Amino acid sequence: FEFLVELKRASWALKNVFFLLKKHQQKYNESTEMRQLQVFRHEMQQFISVMEGYIVNQVLHVSWEEFQKNLQDHLFNLDDLRDRHSEFIDKAVFRCLLSKKAGPVMNIIKEIFSTIQKFHFQLTSSVWEGPVSSAHTKMCETHKRFHQRAQFLFTVVTKLVQRGYQPHLEDFLLRLNFNLFYKL
Repeated sequence: FEFLVELKRASWALKNVFFLLKKHQQKYNESTEMRQLQVFRHEMQQFISVMEGYIVNQVLHVSWEEFQKNLQDHLFNLDDLRDRHSEFIDKAVFRCLLSKKAGPVMNIIKEIFSTIQKFHFQLTSSVWEGPVSSAHTKMCETHKRFHQRAQFLFTVVTKLVQRGYQPHLEDFLLRLNFNLFYKL
């Protein structure tokens, strides 16, 4: 469950970014750079919230409901319990995109998590010179990289869904592009 830890770590990093920016925003409320960094953080936070929502709804909830139904309908002995549990784990791994086939998609997601961590590091290690962080330019480049990777992920997952691979990913796409932010 390394993936879930990475997801929570990215979520924590963005919460920390929020509090750091809020602290600096109290001093420099009118700064356009500060506003820009908040928008970048918000976009990243929205992506992480979508990932967390997808995991909770499609992986945990749906897989758990299927597991419980299988236990009610197909449980006669201890071997059946082991088999049903194995099926549950396999479905959860598949829906989390942790299977070998989904490796390239997971690599994109991990790159996005890494980019979020880089953004956090750049903010926490920068020096604030008035309303502008010394790392503002680097943070803009990091955000650009994040946006490119997120757009690429959206494109790849859209094509996978169109080809019928993992239809539950439609929920992920709907959540990610709810406001039509990502365009094909």
